[in-house]
Amino acid sequence: MKKRIIILVVVLLILALSQWVLVRMVYAHTLTGQVAQMLAKTYNLKAGAIVENDAELKIPLLEYLQIRKFNGDFKDPEIQNMDLNELTWNRVLKNHWLNKFAEEKDLVLSNEEVDQYIGYYIEDLDGFKQSVENDFGVSYDDYKHFIIESGVLEAKVYNYLISNYNDMEGVSKAQGAYEALEAGQDFYEVAKTFSEEMAFVEGSVFLSEDQMIDVYEPIKDLKVGEFSRIVYIPFPTGYVIWYVASDVEEEGKALKEVKAIFVNALPLDDFFNAYLESVKVEKYY
Repeated sequence: MKKRIIILVVVLLILALSQWVLVRMVYAHTLTGQVAQMLAKTYNLKAGAIVENDAELKIPLLEYLQIRKFNGDFKDPEIQNMDLNELTWNRVLKNHWLNKFAEEKDLVLSNEEVDQYIGYYIEDLDGFKQSVENDFGVSYDDYKHFIIESGVLEAKVYNYLISNYNDMEGVSKAQGAYEALEAGQDFYEVAKTFSEEMAFVEGSVFLSEDQMIDVYEPIKDLKVGEFSRIVYIPFPTGYVIWYVASDVEEEGKALKEVKAIFVNALPLDDFFNAYLESVKVEKYY
């Protein structure tokens, strides 16, 4: 009986040691691919942690390995020329930041939103799926998860950040232009000082009431020479002050000739980098 117990203990020790060795081989990058993913899932291994104040958020190694594999398989010259580990860490950290922010602000992405995006931007879904596999070398399901879903969530978070005036630099500059106009300064002179895209000033857009409702709403009651409040526009992303240059009529339809002072919004990566500066990132893999 005693001999059997000793044998059992030895077997368990050997098993535990072999598991420890396998785990160490994963972290040493000796074991990779599907085997590493299986071990990461089985033993709930961690790629690192994000430490914010007194809270520590562990990053699953399986998530890191899945993203790394996708990046490695994805046929894109820009990605293929980048450091794969650095690219993967950037994506992992950004995902955690986006998801954390989305949960805090009740912006969690729904399947319906993703499907709506796909339905709006992709006309021939079957053809697109085939194109993804042929051109990028990845499955459509992976492309949807790692590219489309991440992109839609980024846009949702970014829209919230900008529309809620978290971009103090851009908002302040737009406010400066608005105050100058309110003080009676000439639109074109103010535009030279504040506008970051002179095409909005030098060119014109002619709008009727039934066109571009989001744009027309702020200007519908304006007379020639008057300007709108500061308006956020998603593309190009920034703040505009619309200016009515003239009223014209074309084919019996009243049109407004519109110009604008445009100020770029802070890029999403600037918000992300500010977050990274506020936390400590520990990397185990």
